[in-house]
Amino acid sequence: MIQRAAVILLACASILSAVPVFIGTHTGPNTGSKGIYLADFNLETGRLTTPLLAAEYRNPGFLALHPSQPVLLAIGTPNKPFADGTDAVAAFAIAPDHSLQFLGEASTGGKGACHLAVDPTGRTVAVANYGDGHIATLRLDTHGVPEKLVAVIANQGAGPNQTRQTHPHAHGVYFDPAASRLFVPDLGADQVRVIRSIPRPRSSARRCRLWPPPRAPAPAIWRFPPMAKTPT
Repeated sequence: MIQRAAVILLACASILSAVPVFIGTHTGPNTGSKGIYLADFNLETGRLTTPLLAAEYRNPGFLALHPSQPVLLAIGTPNKPFADGTDAVAAFAIAPDHSLQFLGEASTGGKGACHLAVDPTGRTVAVANYGDGHIATLRLDTHGVPEKLVAVIANQGAGPNQTRQTHPHAHGVYFDPAASRLFVPDLGADQVRVIRSIPRPRSSARRCRLWPPPRAPAPAIWRFPPMAKTPT
């Protein structure tokens, strides 16, 4: 059985009546899951075919498509553990038949990675690490494969719920429409963080502020509506 699935559509819904869908899962001895799965989603009936294994990888809990390359990115548990115990961002080449081939992986700079986003240029991927609250950006090469960490931002803060808000838990990373700022809902700190100078491959400058002040009610997911303007 596939558990904790994260689903991503591969093709444009306005063109096809059925689209291939990649499904990220939580793997382990009691889940029956082995990695990333592939199914077809019928846009007219809403029916999903039986998922088939596309690539073995441990705990690929969230997936993202590269904006210009046939590459699927996933957060998960590295094939070869990193010395610091951090999680991984992995890249998979998407073949014409939608099968996946592992290309490489790099550290997320934190533990408990739960979400990632690729900027429109396809050269930077941001990661939210739920376990320790760290936010990271990594450089992607011209083929969409993660090369190295550019920056890791260790946050501080806590929320009123002492059961699950004793320290930061970055829950997502979202580029604004202009890709000039990174919005990070932090469930643990009970705040939405705004990184106003995104650390990119050729820039290490960064400024961080909280928005909206002073707190948000355990924020977990962020979305910009179509034609949205970035808050100032």
